Amino acid sequence: MVNTKSLFMGLALTLSATALPVEQQQAANCKVDMSGTTPTGTAVAGNTATSTLVKNDGAVTSIAGAIQSIIPTAIGAPQATSTAASGSKLTAAQLTTISPATASCAGADTECADAAHAAPAIVKSFDKYGFTAPGVQAALIAVMLFESADFKYNKNKTPGRPGQGTRNMQMAPFNIKYATALNIAGAVAATEATVLDLLSTDDLSFGSAAWYLSTQCPASIAKGLEDGSVAGWDAYLVSCLQTTHDPARDPYWTKAKAALGVAA
Repeated sequence: MVNTKSLFMGLALTLSATALPVEQQQAANCKVDMSGTTPTGTAVAGNTATSTLVKNDGAVTSIAGAIQSIIPTAIGAPQATSTAASGSKLTAAQLTTISPATASCAGADTECADAAHAAPAIVKSFDKYGFTAPGVQAALIAVMLFESADFKYNKNKTPGRPGQGTRNMQMAPFNIKYATALNIAGAVAATEATVLDLLSTDDLSFGSAAWYLSTQCPASIAKGLEDGSVAGWDAYLVSCLQTTHDPARDPYWTKAKAALGVAA
């Protein structure tokens, strides 16, 4: 594995200079990423009704008439809704196309989540944090797959750092910040040893990657991912996740882009 320094954690991780085969990387010590990551282990803007009492021959119409004139404006017009159409189309089948290993959790760790469980949780995170561009979605999926060894792990296993986890394997300080931002009960008192217990559900564990990109990185990073360019992907890894661009990450990204229809 490549030497990786996770600056945003204030932690340095030194790994062996020679990359292991991808399978061993994932199963044995689920990489180091943005979060210093070694696994294994984003309002509906309704139309504002404005009304003027209608005057008839210089006189104000009856209250009933005025109400009738207001109601269609207030509730008749359709409200704006989330445009996360591409996110809502993410399916378990697409995830298994990207990573066949996500088809089943048979024989895996109890932290494993298969594609059928992962897909709806990932869609919710796209909608919540407003990541509607397939290029951004592909990058988020790729990071989670790489860091969690194909969704097999939710906690860091090697070397086993307390509090490092969720599907993007972010470090404990970010998990505490994440839990606090979501007003999860117990977050204020959470410690490195306890915070992952608050983030164990699929929606929360698969929501952290989108939360991190939305809240801990400049908006230019997500914008740069939209076109599926190598430059955008590299900036995400290096400038946002504070890790190196390990080539072992690229197959996940390439397959995710293809599955979501990203041209580049």
